Amino acid sequence: TQVTANGGATAAVRMVGTLVPDPNASGRVQSSQPGRLEPGERGFPILGQRVERGQVLAFVTPTYSAAERGGLVQNAAELDAQITILEARVRRLVALRGSVSARAISEAQAELAGARQRRTAIQPALSGREPLLAPVSGVVSVVRGAVGQLVDSQVTVFDIVDPSRLWVEALAFDRAALDGVTGATATLADGRVVELEFMGRGLTVRQQAVPMNFRVPNPPADAPIGGSVVVTLRTARAVQGVVLPADAVVRSPEGPPVVFEHVSAERFVPRQVRAQPLDGTRVVVTAGLQPGQRVVVQGAGIVARVR
Repeated sequence: TQVTANGGATAAVRMVGTLVPDPNASGRVQSSQPGRLEPGERGFPILGQRVERGQVLAFVTPTYSAAERGGLVQNAAELDAQITILEARVRRLVALRGSVSARAISEAQAELAGARQRRTAIQPALSGREPLLAPVSGVVSVVRGAVGQLVDSQVTVFDIVDPSRLWVEALAFDRAALDGVTGATATLADGRVVELEFMGRGLTVRQQAVPMNFRVPNPPADAPIGGSVVVTLRTARAVQGVVLPADAVVRSPEGPPVVFEHVSAERFVPRQVRAQPLDGTRVVVTAGLQPGQRVVVQGAGIVARVR
């Protein structure tokens, strides 16, 4: 229990947010063309595996229809024949150097070089395969590939994140409360509270709310990426009331929040209150309590079960 006393605090606003990876330290691995997945030298990466930037995660062998492959083979054969003719022409003009102009020789050589470049560009489509590289260093968090699977440019094969660099995205419906932000915390699903660093807010509303971004300076190693969190935004607006631990305020069977006053031995009386959040661990009671009352601040949830 704790004896209540009036005091001042700064108002806070609660929002629902999502734990997301830092956009500068995460990436998606996709193929630039339709093809069939093949494992790398060490096989497909597994969930939780650490990878480095530029590491080959898999290969994509292009797949073509019979008509498309026939067209590629035909173009390659035409280019091979053209290169043979141009090589003979260049040799003939070089042998006649002095009788023909240098401009004619340079033009023939340039035409030969262009034909060779076009032939080189076609070769990977015929027999090559595209390596899928890790865009950033981090941990593999999603694997959507299997040996022989057909993929296209719209399919994300791997997701890579850095668990030490996480953000929180939240939606604020109370725009007036966004002025004078002094700090923020996030409460995870298991009750842990982490500090947040305000990064900025968007100008385009989403679901009639203002999107906000926060950085997690010291995220837990097992933080659930993609999970929902409760963001408590501290503002510069001052409020007067009784500051209590958040566990002291519980829901009554009727619905309104209450605290339990310890009036005598083994006797606890519920007092309906009006409370505002301060951070992830404290609230300020603005109505329903008077200074000098002894209230339960630990185990209030257990007292609330007694009927």
